[in-house]
Amino acid sequence: MDRNEDGKLSQCEMFGYNGSRIACTRGWEYDLTDYSTTIPSQFDWVCERAEWATWALTVASVGNAVGTIVFGQVADKYEIINIIEDSSN
Repeated sequence: MDRNEDGKLSQCEMFGYNGSRIACTRGWEYDLTDYSTTIPSQFDWVCERAEWATWALTVASVGNAVGTIVFGQVADKYEIINIIEDSSN
């Protein structure tokens, strides 16, 4: 393995035949101890795709915030809370 600019071993690059740095050609080996598959392993979100995980979390968080506001307004308008309370009695 090659070292990157801060001296740590690079996980995404290796030496080519002529000594130049090239992208890793052997793929990525995932730890499957706890889970048989995860979204990052399924879509290979490593190296040049590593930022996709951050974007996925950002989109999910924004969707959660928007959904809370929208569905809160819908619940108030149509009194869904009262319907849920009535159905539980």
